[in-house]
Amino acid sequence: MNQTLILQEAKKKNVQVSQGEIDASIKKIEDSLKTQGQNLETALAQQGMTRQDLSMQLKLRNLVEKLLADRIKVTDKEVADYIEKNKDTFPIDMKEPEIKKSVTEQLKQQKLGSSSQAWLQELTKNAKINYFVNY
Repeated sequence: MNQTLILQEAKKKNVQVSQGEIDASIKKIEDSLKTQGQNLETALAQQGMTRQDLSMQLKLRNLVEKLLADRIKVTDKEVADYIEKNKDTFPIDMKEPEIKKSVTEQLKQQKLGSSSQAWLQELTKNAKINYFVNY
């Protein structure tokens, strides 16, 4: 049901995700898995997923990110505060631009998680859902 609601909302607001964006997300995952000595096909099989399932999941995630862009912006102050509070947890050899990029992405994902849950609940509440029951 969430998938349908997301796709309907994206269509209503004319928000789209290109195949290139999906491919870039897949490439990012593949590169990350390679650094861990794994490959995408094995990881997908372990999750009981196909490449097509992953593509749809990434499409939905990217649509939600675009639809909620204004809610998940991360400010420089938020990044600086996080770095200050957690400075002892970063690898010593990690350079400042890398730290900022990593922290920004982490904070964005946290905001996305909490915002998307509330947003989906709001969509569900406002949706006209017809249940068909066989008697």
